[in-house]
Amino acid sequence: MAECLIRAEKVSKHYRLGEETVRANDEVSLEVTAGGFYALTGPSGSGKTTLLDILGCLDTIDSGRLTAFGRDVSRMRESQLVTVRRGNIGFMFQDFMLVDTLTVRENVELGLALSRSPGSPDRVEEIIGTVGLHPRRGHLPKQLSGGERQRAALARALVSSPRVLIADEPTGNLDSRNSEAIYSLFKELNEREGLTIVVATHDAELAARAGTILSMIDGRIVP
Repeated sequence: MAECLIRAEKVSKHYRLGEETVRANDEVSLEVTAGGFYALTGPSGSGKTTLLDILGCLDTIDSGRLTAFGRDVSRMRESQLVTVRRGNIGFMFQDFMLVDTLTVRENVELGLALSRSPGSPDRVEEIIGTVGLHPRRGHLPKQLSGGERQRAALARALVSSPRVLIADEPTGNLDSRNSEAIYSLFKELNEREGLTIVVATHDAELAARAGTILSMIDGRIVP
């Protein structure tokens, strides 16, 4: 049986918006097991991003229980959550989130430095090669296409060798050709490297590549 890396048990996250309570996540339960590929689908506002933030230990919960990598993180402070994330979770975002003044290589090196993971110049070069950006490693983000920027963001997320990759709408700003390149990289990393992937997406083709599809509506996972 595959190891359970992250487990949510009736996890809820609510926000106050004026007089209204927004139930961003409402008693969500799921398990993320080692080597799995999960796609969260659903309309905008269904709670996908909030759930990714919770699973990635970027946000706290209001109720329920969350365990990550063998630790109960339900009531941890941010300073404690940082230690859980480091070396365990890599993040990708729709808007790339690259540092504009740094080259591809420097952005990837930054990911290694922030994770405080042991690494080497060889590891940086290896991961840049894995995403097909070796000839562009000296370029700034503004000199790259959207697809190249997202591949640079993927390299930065992977350079610390995380156990789980969490990606929020990673193809949302890409055309079909570049989206296909990201799909293929995800599938290869999952199948060849055993990387656990959790992705939120509106893209039916990307969701179809996942081994498990979780549909969300109004903050809940539905059949």
